[in-house]
Amino acid sequence: MQGSLFDMSSFEEDEKEQTKTYTLAEVLDEITEQKEFIVYAQDEFLLVAKDKDFYAIKEIEKITPQENALLKTLVLDDKILKIGHDLKYTFRLLEIEPEDKFLNCFDTSLAKYCLDPAGEFSLVGLLSVNLNLFINPQASEQEQLAFFANHFFDLKNKLEQDLRKQNQYEVFKTMETPLMSVLLSMELNGIMIDRVWLKTLSILLSKEMEQAQSQVDKIAGRQVNINSPKQLGILLFEDLKLPYLRKTKTGYSTDEEVLNALVKVHPIANPILTYRESAKLKSTYVEALLNLASDITHRVYTNFNQTGTLTGRLSSFS
Repeated sequence: MQGSLFDMSSFEEDEKEQTKTYTLAEVLDEITEQKEFIVYAQDEFLLVAKDKDFYAIKEIEKITPQENALLKTLVLDDKILKIGHDLKYTFRLLEIEPEDKFLNCFDTSLAKYCLDPAGEFSLVGLLSVNLNLFINPQASEQEQLAFFANHFFDLKNKLEQDLRKQNQYEVFKTMETPLMSVLLSMELNGIMIDRVWLKTLSILLSKEMEQAQSQVDKIAGRQVNINSPKQLGILLFEDLKLPYLRKTKTGYSTDEEVLNALVKVHPIANPILTYRESAKLKSTYVEALLNLASDITHRVYTNFNQTGTLTGRLSSFS
């Protein structure tokens, strides 16, 4: 298969190698004696593989409590290496918590991030770049997962070799992999917010905005839309004849740097800055947290993207 185009005919050849289909329970029972296994969720399906020929593919919503309990036991077993792609996503779907421990894992997405934080992060992309393997884009989810089962171990071995060659294996093993377990716990437990305090803060910020608006209107002698850079530019630099720093394609610049420069020139700058600061705090943080929090637990449940930035910082999305 290596170096060849994966089309439907080659998929059928791969399938012939697996003379029998296995249930998830059968595969999980065999893995208890293993040192490593594949676990990978894609859309509504879960792939669990002992090796390239002994694997099961099952719809996640049809996984029984008994199967999930055994899977959780295997995931939490420090002696067994769990291999997958974006394992945090997989474990979150299965609602498997690390339970105050660092999971023994090899995540191909984290390995790729340590090797090169830019570029393609999909499993299909990693297989093509690292093993020169390609999959028919028309293949079904189950066909794709069968293909992944055949090549996951090869991909893991290739990435591990590259990590060691580039002296990134220790960073991968001692920093990025443990961090994945921490972020998984944070995602599953959520972040508690104080609704009463945030609602009170929202009211206070609204009052600050009203006071600042009133000051600007009084100085201008008319009602001003502070949220309109165009109106604000005309007021400051044409009506009040204040010196401007620069122009944009649509008019005068009224950004924070410009307004801070005008603070010592005219009293209108301060209330405009106050209004903008209060408006940003209210909409970007206070109201956003209130809207995102669960009505039942009062917690915000978010996804921390460990591989989302080139700088190593986390990005987050809900």
